[in-house]
Amino acid sequence: MSIIIFYIMCYMIILLPRIGFNKRMDIRKKLGKRIKEIRLQRSLSQEYVANKLDINPSNYSRIETGYSYPKAETLQKLCQALNVQPKDLFDFEHHKDLSSIKAELIDSIQQNDELAVLLYKFMKTVTF
Repeated sequence: MSIIIFYIMCYMIILLPRIGFNKRMDIRKKLGKRIKEIRLQRSLSQEYVANKLDINPSNYSRIETGYSYPKAETLQKLCQALNVQPKDLFDFEHHKDLSSIKAELIDSIQQNDELAVLLYKFMKTVTF
């Protein structure tokens, strides 16, 4: 068993059951969004990637939309097709919801006056 499959299976077997059903659904959606993001960055079509994975394009579409969770073997092929490490597929940090982003910004501004001034100047230069 390759290290990539081992890593992915450990994630699926150990971590996913420890979180609730709704969070698992959220992870599927985030994973699909991340896969789509990487695919588009590389200017690849869904059909091309599905062909590399040896799956039907409609099944691949279900992965990107978060309706299906790929098997460990499919994730390994996906990493190869997109030329990424498995950890890159699960990097969701930049996909925060708007309320989390606003809360983080407000907290940062309240704690750092220099940052508040800098953000204000930046905002004034980019807004019309």
